[in-house]
Amino acid sequence: MKTYTIGEMAKICGISARQLRYYDQIGVIRPNYRNPDNGYRYYTEDQIELLFFLNELKKTGISNDSIQRLFINRNIEQLVQELQINLDQVEHEIQESFARYRNIVNTLVLHTKSLAYINGQDAIDSEEYRQYWVSIIKIPECKIIYQEYEDDMNHADRNEYINRVVSLTQLSDSMKLMTSEPKLFIREHSNIDDLIKGKQGKKGKYTFARQILGTDIPDSENIKSFGGRNAICTINIGPPATTVHEAYEIIKRWANDHDTEISDTTIEEYMVDTFSSMDEERFVTRVIVPLKDM
Repeated sequence: MKTYTIGEMAKICGISARQLRYYDQIGVIRPNYRNPDNGYRYYTEDQIELLFFLNELKKTGISNDSIQRLFINRNIEQLVQELQINLDQVEHEIQESFARYRNIVNTLVLHTKSLAYINGQDAIDSEEYRQYWVSIIKIPECKIIYQEYEDDMNHADRNEYINRVVSLTQLSDSMKLMTSEPKLFIREHSNIDDLIKGKQGKKGKYTFARQILGTDIPDSENIKSFGGRNAICTINIGPPATTVHEAYEIIKRWANDHDTEISDTTIEEYMVDTFSSMDEERFVTRVIVPLKDM
């Protein structure tokens, strides 16, 4: 019977000599022949088929422990079971990778758009709406993870904002969720005139949230559906505490000029905030006011 050294067998089967030694060590497949003269061990020709099969299993990503069990038992039912387990794991990894891909793309697009806004590109060039980006949008339907508060948030208190971002992030991480970059600040029952005057509005419920990426979403009291409504939106450049009232003013003026009724819900989407820029004058907030349901 023809025999092969470990180097020769590694070359034939496309497996490293180091991997072959490891398989020998754990008992998956050992050299079949020992030379009585020098004590050297060799693989035999009939082991080539087994090593090719083993190499194919490695390409599927099956663990060494699983391969060891399969070689010991040589059971096709067990092989199918191991392959199914590995398939499920790979499908989960693909979903996670796609969610990360979407997150990278969304974050890149978000900050690219923000730079365009900061640089004054695509603003409406008119006396009434100079330097504003007013449009009608459809808020996409999605799932959000959120926390509700009974008091309104003070935009000027950076620590309060950071603490609530951290709290929401910790909640997302505890559920192993991938979320999008923009943070959503949703006020229920807002009075836009108060917001225009720079007031926070009456105390009451508001939601701090992020959109969930991916499809593997658990049931939770902190997850709900969001969006699916038409809205007026504009872009505010600068610290929300001192400038966002201008965005509400422009939305109300645009709605009046176009005979459009707006709801009493307001949404602030923080595109560039303290986590992205140290310069508050370069903060970018998309202000969204849904249209009134007819």
